[in-house]
Amino acid sequence: MKTTILKSILLILGIFAVTFSHAQVWGVPGATWHYEFDDFGQGFYTYTYSGDTIVDGFNCQKIDVELQWIITGNGVTIPGALNQYTEITRFSNDSVFWYRNNDFFLLYDFGASIGDQWVIHQGGNLFDPECDTTSIVSVSDTGVVTINGQDLRFIELTYVQGQYAMNGRAIERIGVANASWHPQNLPFPGQVTCDSNIITEYFFHHFRCYTDNDLGTYSTVNEACDQPTATLYLEELLIKDDKEVIRMFNLLGREIQNPKNELVIILYSDGSTEKKFID
Repeated sequence: MKTTILKSILLILGIFAVTFSHAQVWGVPGATWHYEFDDFGQGFYTYTYSGDTIVDGFNCQKIDVELQWIITGNGVTIPGALNQYTEITRFSNDSVFWYRNNDFFLLYDFGASIGDQWVIHQGGNLFDPECDTTSIVSVSDTGVVTINGQDLRFIELTYVQGQYAMNGRAIERIGVANASWHPQNLPFPGQVTCDSNIITEYFFHHFRCYTDNDLGTYSTVNEACDQPTATLYLEELLIKDDKEVIRMFNLLGREIQNPKNELVIILYSDGSTEKKFID
């Protein structure tokens, strides 16, 4: 009888230990992430852990994403277009995976050591054919950071190759979270260009804050994390101090006449240029 009770206690403790070890690896239901971007246009990313699902037999998390473009000029900031989509993740022990191209790829391994590398994406180069089809990151440093009284592990990630990239410090439960501007500083890999003839300066982001009911809010800014939504149209967008629009170019430098739902570089009559998203 005593042996049976002891086994039951050990089993319960084992389940508790596994559950506890998983608790900090990735966000909990209702968690939100906020990031700011400057990608030939400015705006904000909001990620929300909205619920759970089953994918390929795995228990997974649905992370809803809102990409809010912001139109700025003349000292005024106006919300622009809103893009929405969903990312799928799962976690096991120290590792977090993301779902892309009908497969799971390792996103974070918070038990990794300096020098470890892994594939974050494998597939065709739809964004830039110059990129390698295998996207890899490496770990340059590891450690522990204390946030709101909780000790969380971190790994420093460095982009190695491929069309998908992540860079900077990734914190347990949160993911990539750099307060300063970094290229591809987002919780999920972003596409990059590998052709040296293509401008890449627009792939910059920075972490604003993360919130969940257990950890509370971890913020690196002294202002609201989110922004309202609205839409501007081409006629409204091109009115700027009575300056005439001379030419417009896409991100590859090709001149375009009637842009729609894309980022453009506008050349004005006074010689100035401006990056804008046009609906």
